[in-house]
Amino acid sequence: NTAKKNYDCTVFDDPLALQNGELDKAIKGGDRVIICCSRKSEAKFLAWLYRDYGAIAIHRDNANEPLFKGFFENPIQWLATKQPKILIVSPILRSGFSITSDSFDKEFCFFHADSISASTALQLSERYRLPVPRYIYAAQSSGKYRHVTPESLLKTRKKRAIATDNDEIEFVDEYD
Repeated sequence: NTAKKNYDCTVFDDPLALQNGELDKAIKGGDRVIICCSRKSEAKFLAWLYRDYGAIAIHRDNANEPLFKGFFENPIQWLATKQPKILIVSPILRSGFSITSDSFDKEFCFFHADSISASTALQLSERYRLPVPRYIYAAQSSGKYRHVTPESLLKTRKKRAIATDNDEIEFVDEYD
């Protein structure tokens, strides 16, 4: 259980173990699931993979489609009407968005460290407010940003400020 909330969480270090284990078992067992993904491509893939089970994915590319009309304004009504067995969401759901109706039996999360920050991952995982079992895969960083240092960021920022050919360079403070 988490310290502040009564969520039963299981953390995985292998996404395939989570997908081929608990997620497959839940879906094939008829559980209603919400799946949070840090990558749009993963949301699309999981929607394709579970299409025969009625999976619906919402992400930046399709959020304005007619299927999702009303979802952001009134998710409880949308869920009551559509009754998805599998809802897959990307980081399009942000702070302030809440699902408080009994719409899902379990929550699954696939988070990649180089896609979203830890705080954004936590925000996304808590959009569904009810205390259902949560299964989380959280990848360690691939080292993609290892080369980024404060010095390299400052150097790049100065070059970009000079390139704008205005007074923007005056606002770059290397001690800030």
